[in-house]
Amino acid sequence: MSPFKAKRSQQSHSLLFSQIENQQRFSINWQTLGYAGLVPFFVATFAQVQQTSLFGLSASQVFIAYSAGILSFMAGAVWGRTLNLVDNSKTHFMRIHSNVFALAAFFALLYQQQGIALLILALGYALTLLLEINHFSSQQSPQGYHIMRVRLTFTVIALHCVWLLLI
Repeated sequence: MSPFKAKRSQQSHSLLFSQIENQQRFSINWQTLGYAGLVPFFVATFAQVQQTSLFGLSASQVFIAYSAGILSFMAGAVWGRTLNLVDNSKTHFMRIHSNVFALAAFFALLYQQQGIALLILALGYALTLLLEINHFSSQQSPQGYHIMRVRLTFTVIALHCVWLLLI
């Protein structure tokens, strides 16, 4: 190997190891991200109790908008997980329903009556969880994923119920 190629190869290896080291140093696991996703729900709820606005918007607008965004994200995650599965009636069912949940979240965002919007969103979270539990085995998910999803979904639905009492 020529000295030029050897030096270039060494630089490539150094860069690769540097990137791997940085990824390990800055990696945040999926559980941390999942639970961190609850923070805006709690912040908006606290702002509502304190009767303060967030970013110039009412706390209820922030809560419903964030909830619709997260439900759409969850629906998209279900859809994405079906892409590696065998194409059959089960995957078609899951894809169609994931799109229905994303559309329901969008319409809840537009709905004028906040109580109805909150109910639509809470129902969407419950049904998305049921869809995941019934159609994805625990072997298809990281260890502890289903338990975390149940905890997160229960918390989010409970906060939607709190909001129904607050508005």
